Amino acid sequence: MKKFTLLLMVFLVLLFMLFSVSEAAPIRVGVAELVDKTGTMPSVLLIPFTETFMKYLAESSNNIEVVSSKSFQLYHTKADENYVSAGKSKDCEYLVLGTLLNSSNTIDVKLIKIKTGDIIFSTSGIGKASDSYSIKKAISLKERMEDFENSRNAALSSAASMAAEKICAYLTGEYPRISSLQSVTQNKKKSKSKKSKDSVLGTINIDKGTLSGIHENVFFKIFFEGEEVFDFNGSSLGHEKFNVAVAKVKKVRTDYCTAEVIGGIFTNIRNDDKAEQITEEEAMRIIADNDFSRNRLAEFLK
Repeated sequence: MKKFTLLLMVFLVLLFMLFSVSEAAPIRVGVAELVDKTGTMPSVLLIPFTETFMKYLAESSNNIEVVSSKSFQLYHTKADENYVSAGKSKDCEYLVLGTLLNSSNTIDVKLIKIKTGDIIFSTSGIGKASDSYSIKKAISLKERMEDFENSRNAALSSAASMAAEKICAYLTGEYPRISSLQSVTQNKKKSKSKKSKDSVLGTINIDKGTLSGIHENVFFKIFFEGEEVFDFNGSSLGHEKFNVAVAKVKKVRTDYCTAEVIGGIFTNIRNDDKAEQITEEEAMRIIADNDFSRNRLAEFLK
């Protein structure tokens, strides 16, 4: 009887510990209003983009709780240390400061650890104007301006989505994942210089959609992670990334998107591989350099 009671107590303790871990408090992240250093964006328009960035960051992970930028409005024109003071007053662990850098739809963000006041991570989100923008579609000057505004808004939204995803990955290690894939074998036509050759292409579904700011023509690199890497002080630098493919989004739904693989090794892609938003320039560089892992198993056996 005593043995049974002891086992029951051990079981209850383990159950409590498991429940405590699963119910761990989310990471509280404060977001200050974006600052425009281009001189081209009216402050009234920066507020919606700040809110858009916050929405994407909140949607990126269940383990992140975003604190409203309204909490930091009084510090909008103050120094970074005053933002940190505001973060402490709101019980935030981290604070994000974002800047609209130039006319190329780039949002630069830095992540500050409230406890120390140090910048521990910085990155950029670079958006691409909508491919649907066409001056031929606009007849009047008003229509041209509306078309231009829509194109710019789409680009800045894309930049905010990319920056939010990178911050989420840094804080939690979470990336969008491949939920399914479908291969298609294509037969290339004969040409004078090349013989007929079959190539395996295909499409993949990624578990992020419009709620996370994904839209058509966004580029992703698909990768899997290798061993964890440490610096000389024993601090983790994250896991090695091995690229296997590059894909371009063709269709978007609320919570997932479908992308066409445009480069890499389709047969090396697996369900649950990870995806990271990249710019078109980076996508073309990876493809041109043929920077893809040839053998998944070989990377782990090195």
